[in-house]
Amino acid sequence: MATLKRWSSKLLDTISRRLQSQIELDDMIQGCLASHTPLLFIKNRKKKNRVEGIASSIYVSYLGNRYIITAGHTFLKHDYKDIYLHATDVLLKSDCSGIIFLPKEETIKTDCDYHEMDYGIFKLSAEGIDKMEKFYRPFPISTDVKEHKIFSFEYFVFGYPSSQNTQSSTRKSFVATYLTLRLPTHFQGVSSNNFNVNSNIALRFTIDNCIRTKNFNRRSFGRAPRPNGLSGCGIWSIPSYPYSPGDYSLQGMLTHYDDKRGLLIGFVIQDMVSMIEIVETKLTSMGNAGKSNILISVLN
Repeated sequence: MATLKRWSSKLLDTISRRLQSQIELDDMIQGCLASHTPLLFIKNRKKKNRVEGIASSIYVSYLGNRYIITAGHTFLKHDYKDIYLHATDVLLKSDCSGIIFLPKEETIKTDCDYHEMDYGIFKLSAEGIDKMEKFYRPFPISTDVKEHKIFSFEYFVFGYPSSQNTQSSTRKSFVATYLTLRLPTHFQGVSSNNFNVNSNIALRFTIDNCIRTKNFNRRSFGRAPRPNGLSGCGIWSIPSYPYSPGDYSLQGMLTHYDDKRGLLIGFVIQDMVSMIEIVETKLTSMGNAGKSNILISVLN
């Protein structure tokens, strides 16, 4: 009996130490991911310019340029001219050039085409970069990712749920509320909705039973808000443990929620890089250096 008690005590101590290490790991990761993840919001004119979060985005650098990347379907409901980036003076209409690839009109409840282009990619001007990097820093994407794929059993998702990012009163300062999830990979693939294993990634997610990183402090799983507003956020791999600063990588962008299957769907980093190159080629051909010009590509 004494041996069993000692064994149980040692096991509990080991679990406690690992749990504490995981909490510290998640806290460090959240700080890093926040620095690459701007919230996109509008000022609702019908409600005294109340701030309303509408989507997440990723701030990246690629081949010497700076880009803001988000989901294209964000712009089915909102004009890019009305969209701001939280904590900065950056406006898409004046500080960026880019292309919005609008997918077909859809809702969360309808069947979506996961392979259809669904991007908003914006190249920042020099002035835009100065404004942006007072608060954010770009995640550097290397050309090596085009040939080097990373497969993980789980990924981190960091973004801003719309339901938690609506200003309660214009008399109060707005503070963005983020959500961090650690989600297992769905390795079985998806046999419908034009899911493409070379372009898409699927993560298992249910609202009622998911790992919200802050719940580790309470040693419990937790109910998550609906993922509206997470569209455009990064899908991140943390390949090594224990974690050290800089030891993480961008592996995709979230675009869809499949509530029937309990999945979050996105594009892999290789598809993102291909789209960045398409946008850059188009902007170069237009001679857009130093100008703000946003094109809209309608796929309907």
